[in-house]
Amino acid sequence: LAFIFSLYALLSKEKLSRAAKKMIYTFLSERHADAVMYVSYTAFDSFYNFFTGQFVEALLLGTMNYIGMSMLGLEYALMISLMTMLGALIPLVGAFIAGLLGAFMLLTISPLHAITYLVYLVCLQQLEGNIIYPRVVGQQTGLPGILVLLAVLVGAASFGFVGMFLFVPLVSTIHTILMDYT
Repeated sequence: LAFIFSLYALLSKEKLSRAAKKMIYTFLSERHADAVMYVSYTAFDSFYNFFTGQFVEALLLGTMNYIGMSMLGLEYALMISLMTMLGALIPLVGAFIAGLLGAFMLLTISPLHAITYLVYLVCLQQLEGNIIYPRVVGQQTGLPGILVLLAVLVGAASFGFVGMFLFVPLVSTIHTILMDYT
């Protein structure tokens, strides 16, 4: 039902946007309506840039995983890398979950291949999670890398899975508004 609702919302987004804007300017003073619109546009940009950064980061991780697995001579490199890429869309834990599934697949061939892959994945995840992710998502959202890491950690600790997704764009929105204000 949520998927169908999303499709309807996407198909009529221009009409909904115009109606919302009319309502805001009808019920609020022009100064307050301008402020609401500014915050709305800033939040939209932050969320859009965050999700774009997530996709770029997932693509990078999947590509690095494929290259590494191919160099190590491991089987199912493309399939496992695609799973890792899709899993990387979930911040911090998604790639590990996909990696464990990949290791299980490799375990059916050889325990040594599964262990080799797990060691490689842990090293790759450390590089990706601590260096690449904060830089890529930080560049997309305009946040310093340390704020990206802090937002993901605080969001995960406070609201779990949903917090990991929402806190980076939320912090980016607040950061942008504060920077514009100052």
